[in-house]
Amino acid sequence: MTLYLLVASGGMIGALLRYGISQWQPHISTTFAINIFGSFLLGAFMAWQSQNPNISPALKALVSAGILGAFTTFSTFSMESFHLINKGLYAKAFCYVTASVILSIGGFALANTLFKN
Repeated sequence: MTLYLLVASGGMIGALLRYGISQWQPHISTTFAINIFGSFLLGAFMAWQSQNPNISPALKALVSAGILGAFTTFSTFSMESFHLINKGLYAKAFCYVTASVILSIGGFALANTLFKN
């Protein structure tokens, strides 16, 4: 239960950071920058974590799933894609990346069309 509360607390922080930045600079380039920066931060955190095996599950949950997960879900997508590439699963990585982008945009477009007044 404690880890869930940490993820929720971190999620609140990440969501507020993202919202604050987008209000300060409301533009598509802001989303672009947030996604890249969030992916960079998660990569750095995961590298640091791999060099520090005694890191607490609480800190890991707070930062990766909580703060950075809410700051941008693109960071998690990037990490998962990287892991597939790192394992040599190039075709699977390509399909995952391509399908994720196309189907996510398609899902948004479909819902937007279906539910538009």
